[in-house]
Amino acid sequence: MEQSFTEYRLDDATITMLTMHDADVRLTVRDWKDEIHILVFEDVLGVETMGFLNSDLSHGEELSDDGFLNRCCQIHEEASSDFHCFAFYSAWSDTPILKIVARRFGKASPDVELVA
Repeated sequence: MEQSFTEYRLDDATITMLTMHDADVRLTVRDWKDEIHILVFEDVLGVETMGFLNSDLSHGEELSDDGFLNRCCQIHEEASSDFHCFAFYSAWSDTPILKIVARRFGKASPDVELVA
């Protein structure tokens, strides 16, 4: 499942849903072509949000040195080198509106349901 976060175009996309189950986060993203993508983050240590739902995105960034990443790893007593901070940026601000600290990133098929 592991894929490159930077290969996904997030410009003109919107996050329509965030689902958390155990230590996994799934984001439902509607892209500029009105297609739905499910982005999956595994072994999540933390999520930081600020008005991210239905906001126009400009881009995403995978950070290996970030204050939120370091705080999450310190709290969970994990090595920060084993995790990444995935940041999502609004089209209207230079500040990330969503950050997810996770060990792995991938993509799921939109028809796959989250099992409770």
